[in-house]
Amino acid sequence: MDGQLFTWEALSAMGGASLLTFFVVQYTKSLFDRLTRGMLPTDIYAVGIAFIVLLAAQLATGANPDDWRVYGLALANAFLVA
Repeated sequence: MDGQLFTWEALSAMGGASLLTFFVVQYTKSLFDRLTRGMLPTDIYAVGIAFIVLLAAQLATGANPDDWRVYGLALANAFLVA
């Protein structure tokens, strides 16, 4: 997997998750603002995107989807990543 910018392990780390979150939010925030009519701030949207990225990375690297701690930890870290 040489030459790839993102791997599941890189997305589990703060740097990789922050970079992907930044890209996704930057490319989709105007659409998000139009859909929500500006009712939800972009920073909350960024936390949601970070949560999805972190959760996907954790589940892809073998975390147990039945363990509630995976979701709690992904949400807590999403605020740092966003």
